[in-house]
Order: sequence, then C-alpha cells, then structure tokens
Amino acid sequence: MVDEKGTTTFNKKNLDESLQLVGKSDLSDVEKAGLVYMLEEEKLAYDAYTVLFQRFSQVTFDNIAKSEQNHTEAVRNLVERYGLPDPSLNKVAGEFENADLKKLYVELLNKGTKTIKDSLEVGAAIEEIDILDLQERIAQTDNQDIILVYENLMKGSRNHLRAFTKNFKNLTGQDYVPQYLSKSDYDSIVGAEIERGGAGMGKGRNR
Repeated sequence: MVDEKGTTTFNKKNLDESLQLVGKSDLSDVEKAGLVYMLEEEKLAYDAYTVLFQRFSQVTFDNIAKSEQNHTEAVRNLVERYGLPDPSLNKVAGEFENADLKKLYVELLNKGTKTIKDSLEVGAAIEEIDILDLQERIAQTDNQDIILVYENLMKGSRNHLRAFTKNFKNLTGQDYVPQYLSKSDYDSIVGAEIERGGAGMGKGRNR
C-alpha cells in the first residue's frame, strides 16, 4: 500500500509470499548485473537522502530515506534469493563498489548540500535516474519475480518524484525542470495521481 502522500514501502511478508508464488528462473549475466547495480542505486538514494535530511531537516528526506532503505531490502531479497554477492555488505554511507555510482553520489551531494532548493533538485534527479534505470532493467529481464520488484520500485520512484517536485514548487514558486527524463515523460508522471497498491507493498509513512 501507499500512504496519502505517496511514500511507498514493501511489506516483507507479503513480498516473500508473492515471490514464492512467482517462483525462480535462471538468470542471465545481464540480469545478475542488473540486480547488483540496482541494490547499490537504492543504497545511494538512502545514503543521499539521509545526508540531506541531516543538512536541512526537511522531513521529506527523512520519510523518503526510510522508504529507500526498505527498497534496498527488497532488492537485497532478490540478491539473496539468487545467491548473488551483496555489494552493499559492510559498506558505510557513500561507499559503493560501482565507480560510476560513487562518482554520481559525490556529484549529487556536492550540489545538494548547498541550499534547500538544490537539495530538492537532487532528490528529484535521483528519482528520475532510478526510473530510467529501472525501465532499462525491466526491458532486460523476463523473470517475473524481478519484474515484480522492479515495477513496484518504479512506482515508488514516480511517487517520490511527485513529492520532491511538489515541495520544490511550494518552496520556490517555480516549476521543477526535469534533468534526465524527457519533458513529456516527466509531465505524464507528475500530472498523474499518486499510485497505490501493488504486490508485496506495505503502508509507508507520511511525508
């Protein structure tokens, strides 16, 4: 389930039951790499939002950080399900095996810690990136358990994008300009209502 402001989490018990119904399939190297990458990308979001909440005390970051931690656990569930190495194991905040994600994290925080406006732009950018990467990963797999998790993650990212851009508008009086999504894709997302429901989803917290 999704709360009235769109914060989205997985209910582990419901997710486990849903995955058992779907069953496992053999993974290609591309699918394996995708799971490992998405696990670190969800960690990046959690780490970044935690830092930005500490910097600006903007409650949106605190609530979405909790959601991202839950999303990280959902992908970790798949990583463990298929016996893959966990790249986030024993990693502190801001530490990643993937060099591109490490570079992105540094770049985003260099901008996001400057002003509250910058922080909200960075939050929205992270969700845009997540949406695009999930779209790419979904296109690379036919495994229904992976698709189940990825589609719910993407729904959460769309809801979080709506939240960040709404806060941006409230703060600045300006419309947020998408940094990674096309204008048409962005408009279709923010112009829609909060998305609810989905297999394995649990009730989140208010922003």
